[in-house]
Amino acid sequence: MKNRFNSIQTQLLVNLLLPALFVLLIVFVILYRFNIEQLELKTKTNRSNILEETKNLIAFYDHSIRQHENDLIGKMRLQSFAIQKRLSREENLKKVDLFLLSKEQGIDTNKEHIYIINQNTKIINTTFEKDLGMQFSDFGKTYVSEFARLRAEKKFHEDRFGLESRTGKIKKYSFLPTLDGKYLIELGYYSSQADGYRALLLKQINSLSDRFPGINSSHLYLSVKGVRYSKLKGEKQVKAYFKCLNSRKNQEVITDNPKTTQIEKVEYLFLPVLKSNLYVGYILQLETDNSEEQKLLRNLFYRFLIIGLVSLFLLLTLIIWRTKKIAKPIQLFSKQTQDISVQNLNQQITVSGSKEINELKESFNSMIQKLKLSYESLEEKVIARTKELNTQKQLVEHKNQEITESIQYAKFIQDALLPSEKLVKNGFPNSFIYFQPKDIIAGDFYWYIETTDWNYIAVADCTGHGVPGAMVSILCISSLNEAMAKLNCCEPSELLNLTRKLVVEKLTKEHYSLKDGMDISILRMNKENKTIQWAGANNPMWIFNEKEIQQFQADKQPVGQFDSFKSFTTHTYLPKENDLFILFSDGYADQFGGPKDKKFKYSSLRELISEIAHLPMNEIETQLHQRFSEWKGENEQTDDVCIVGFK
Repeated sequence: MKNRFNSIQTQLLVNLLLPALFVLLIVFVILYRFNIEQLELKTKTNRSNILEETKNLIAFYDHSIRQHENDLIGKMRLQSFAIQKRLSREENLKKVDLFLLSKEQGIDTNKEHIYIINQNTKIINTTFEKDLGMQFSDFGKTYVSEFARLRAEKKFHEDRFGLESRTGKIKKYSFLPTLDGKYLIELGYYSSQADGYRALLLKQINSLSDRFPGINSSHLYLSVKGVRYSKLKGEKQVKAYFKCLNSRKNQEVITDNPKTTQIEKVEYLFLPVLKSNLYVGYILQLETDNSEEQKLLRNLFYRFLIIGLVSLFLLLTLIIWRTKKIAKPIQLFSKQTQDISVQNLNQQITVSGSKEINELKESFNSMIQKLKLSYESLEEKVIARTKELNTQKQLVEHKNQEITESIQYAKFIQDALLPSEKLVKNGFPNSFIYFQPKDIIAGDFYWYIETTDWNYIAVADCTGHGVPGAMVSILCISSLNEAMAKLNCCEPSELLNLTRKLVVEKLTKEHYSLKDGMDISILRMNKENKTIQWAGANNPMWIFNEKEIQQFQADKQPVGQFDSFKSFTTHTYLPKENDLFILFSDGYADQFGGPKDKKFKYSSLRELISEIAHLPMNEIETQLHQRFSEWKGENEQTDDVCIVGFK
């Protein structure tokens, strides 16, 4: 009997299961080929859409930039010829004071720069000190031939906005040879409007990888013949890039990445550029892989695996049903109980047999029904609880968004109260401001005001940081301005005395008084004889020169509620040449970091400033910022940081 059962089962398996599997395999191959064709068509359509979208973006960008450039060309032409005429009277262009020349021509050296380039393509003199000594030939031979052509034509030439290598911003450049044809006079103008156009273009280009599947990253290069960009990796990519640039035909290269099983490609697509003497065109770089094809293959495999398993299950059920008269009822019972054990609670025991088997079947089915009801009840509770948690999550996210937007608007208000850097430089031309809040808004602030005879500047540290600190800072700024309006021109100590009175009054109510306030270092400079008068509340002032470091000690009391306050003290000082004055809060010195995760300390800050005191103001600010970031490392910023310095 057993051999006969096995024989029937074998015949059914051969006659039914194998043909079914074969049919499934054929259907799988047909569907796979169809989906691959659809994927290739979709990829081709995406590539066409990407090119068309990029062309439209570039056309809009080029048109907008060119319209903006037309507003600058006339000004650059007039200034170039005026500078040419002025330099014709100079024997040594390397020693010409271009800053004085810029002032004569009305050139703002904060965003407009003059460059003198010799026949070897080297910058020998400039108002943009970072580029002094830069050799254009190091970037490519194209610059050598292009500059030679410009000198030979002896005409004014302007070129489109290009990337400035030192800052990463874009500049509008113009060129005019000197009258003797030995040098090029180059003008370079920054434009925040042009930066905005470029940022919008790059944002749209970089978003291609988010909107088109299969594209891992995208880059756009405004290309100069023979010039290699640092983002190009490997000789294959470099070769394909230059081939695309020179032939103006699209190129494709397969990259070797041992870390992945995917086939990765880099494509270079050439796009024309609006008229330019230096730039050949745009190169759009797309990094792609076959992840979509692999994903399609996996999905088809899993789909047909499920279909195959279901089909096998149905066929096996059919085989069992056809052979149940010769198979033992307990085998069917065992098979069905195994299905139920994997949580298929909709399954019912259908076996029929002896009285004992039927009773066991009914008991088992009753137990499964109870389990199913319990499971469904539990599932409903889980769904309800999940819905409740999602509602709470959305509420928290909404509140968090409202709070963030409120803080952002508070920052806008606080920024409006701070003096602009341009305004500070009117009174203290050779100065810098290093201001880095801990949070979006700050408790530290810097303050500046000008009277007929004096320029006032201060650095203050209010109680707390973030929202509470910012609220106190607004109150203190208001009190400083109110005290200044009442006293007009007064010594720093008198100004602090009245400001303290105003702050205490505003923070004192009928039944309680807040001890909030500020520590401050405030200074005024006489416009005529440069005499310095200074006063401080807990925060000192440092003076650096070649021979020594002087420290003016502050009064040990805040501008606010204090148990035993007294009148503040004014210190008078007649500055020496090249004296560097530093006003600061405690945020920099109190920052935790370094190899032992300790405070930076005032002694280290004093030593750092002493080392860099001889540098230009913008370099001092850069060095302070860089050292602070290195010291902080991965740590959270401890407090707001504000340092103001001037010579």
